[in-house]
Amino acid sequence: MAQSPVEGRGATVQELLSNKKYKLDYYQREYSWSRKDVVALLHDLERRFIREWRPTHSRRETIGYAPYFLGPIVCYQTPDAAFLVDGQQRLTTLHLIIIYLRRLLEEQDLDQDARGLDPMIYSTRHGETTFNIDIPERNEVLNAFMWGLNQALPADSSLSVRNLYERARDIEEDFPASLRDEALPFFHDWLLDRVCLVSIDALDREHGWEIFETMNNRGARLSPVDLLKSYLLARAETGRRELNDLWRGMLADLSQHGVDTPSEFVKAILVAKFAAFDADSTDLVEIDRAFHEWVRKNETRLELRGPEDFRAFVEYFLVPLSRRYSALKDAAAELIPPVEAVFHTARLEVVDPLPPILAALRPDDSDEDFEDKSRQIAGYLDLATTLKIVNNRSLLPHQVRPEVDELTVRLRSAEGITGLTSLLESEAATLPDDFSGVDRLSLQPGNSAQVRYVLARLTAFVEVQSGRPDPIETYLEDPEPWEVEHVWPRAFPRDQSDIMTPESFEDFRSRLGALLLLPESGRLPDEHPAKVDHYREQNLLAASLHPATLATEPEFAAFVSRHDLGDVFRPWPDHFGLDAIQMRQRLYRRLCELIWQPELLGLQPANIPPNRSTVRRSRRKARYGVEIADLIESGLIADGTALYGHRKKHTYTALVIEGGRIRLPSGQTFDSVSRAAAVALNVKACNGWDFWRAGADATGTLLSDLRRDAINQGLME
Repeated sequence: MAQSPVEGRGATVQELLSNKKYKLDYYQREYSWSRKDVVALLHDLERRFIREWRPTHSRRETIGYAPYFLGPIVCYQTPDAAFLVDGQQRLTTLHLIIIYLRRLLEEQDLDQDARGLDPMIYSTRHGETTFNIDIPERNEVLNAFMWGLNQALPADSSLSVRNLYERARDIEEDFPASLRDEALPFFHDWLLDRVCLVSIDALDREHGWEIFETMNNRGARLSPVDLLKSYLLARAETGRRELNDLWRGMLADLSQHGVDTPSEFVKAILVAKFAAFDADSTDLVEIDRAFHEWVRKNETRLELRGPEDFRAFVEYFLVPLSRRYSALKDAAAELIPPVEAVFHTARLEVVDPLPPILAALRPDDSDEDFEDKSRQIAGYLDLATTLKIVNNRSLLPHQVRPEVDELTVRLRSAEGITGLTSLLESEAATLPDDFSGVDRLSLQPGNSAQVRYVLARLTAFVEVQSGRPDPIETYLEDPEPWEVEHVWPRAFPRDQSDIMTPESFEDFRSRLGALLLLPESGRLPDEHPAKVDHYREQNLLAASLHPATLATEPEFAAFVSRHDLGDVFRPWPDHFGLDAIQMRQRLYRRLCELIWQPELLGLQPANIPPNRSTVRRSRRKARYGVEIADLIESGLIADGTALYGHRKKHTYTALVIEGGRIRLPSGQTFDSVSRAAAVALNVKACNGWDFWRAGADATGTLLSDLRRDAINQGLME
């Protein structure tokens, strides 16, 4: 039998990149992935990995984790390198992820693992060292990213290089927090050995292009949406022509409203309305894999008994809700009154507001009811998420998702606006925090996107309240280059060494009250008066530091007076010290309390305790893992336990406080031991379980050992 001239072989990420050289032909398109594409890949990798990982695993157990297929690449070989015909977007992004992974491993002192990535990043041949994806114009960006340098792009950089630079920054900002800390070495092993692609070897350039065209231009198979339609219309028995016309109109409408595929809508509505979220349920996996088969298996749950039910499912359920889904997609993409909260929550990218909203919708809801439900639910999610941000609570998807899933199930049975309002008031009453956390909030490794979001909301609120257009879309959209500005200069002022250490300087420099949101403008002067002159020309929150702003902006002055903010909205033209930062923290807290008022959502304050921090909420446990609160419940440690960490001749301290939170000497509190350790060390990643020791001094017991003992003794679920 003749051997096929086209060879395709499966390869792990490690096999595909180690000691390999890839180049691009001149006709190849630029590197063009957007932030959305990069975030989607990161979240896909995170979701597949987290499904397998447990903190109690050994690294060897990653060998048995389920593999993840990332698709094919097409290339042809030359004596010098392999030329990529298809797949350079994915491979380039994987290369960036590997580079950033190396930096995180070094921060955790996992030097051997970090150095082991070098052959996947660059290689040396004939005395010349080049990156493994060898495109010379990218070298400057890749070198800066490799070593964590904050380096501006040359003005004459190509579009492709500029995009590479932006995506590298996105990976720094959006790399999932759940993969940075304790899970990092396990994710490293899984990514290298269990994430796979298929490499298709063409004979030459022309043959490679022919394969590429064949893979991308040939006819498509029936999709799950087509199969679902065939099944539903066949079981409807009558009126199939009319149902088919309704179905086609539904698909056309979804396409016009930015829905990537009709499958996206069908999956969303099935999950929101019918899926079970408990640990034993396979609904989410089955709906994602083949929702048409899931519907067949779950006719009873969907109340599909006779032909009339199948007709109604299309005509009076899917079609009306598809129009609402389209409207929600529009609201998530742009600011649309009165459902601005949908845009806000979607842009934060912590919680997807659409499933909970869909859960509460009825096909026969009026437009007014639809808007009220969307506004209340998205607004509540925005409030709950922002409270987590300002109180340094975990925003890891696997920890936030159970809360949202439980809310989604309860929303399915909410009766009308009255029932929905009552349900959300009950939820708001059990939120464990208030906005007092703003007083201690700071920019830290892993929370830059969230801090940027809070700053954007504060800045836009002041603009709108002062009679200006709402700029929030500009602040939150990817193409607009907005950056977090530190009012304090980067360099530690040596003349302050008698009252401040470099560590405390860095802490206060990054406090929310010392931050602004400004357009990218290059380096500003270090002298405070000169910076304030620059701020005068910016948004009002920045301009308020200049004494002339209040006098020359009458609508801004009216806003300050209307909300009695004169005591905290003070100018600081000559000097911006600790007192100024603390005053601005108070200002930002007051603004947060104005923006996220429950009564703006139609929730009655009388039904919500004024101090939510006094409310204890039953803790929703993740599907795996142990938290400090679990160790407290098991009696292994207690509130008030001192924690010690030691690294490079320095000892760091913290305290376990009520609710299983960790408080640093700066006053910042966290519910993640790893996040607390990373902030204490001022690094992007740290395994807090192997850093902190509990006891009277630095020789106490590692938290990881306490956790292991608790599990071995059967004290944990």
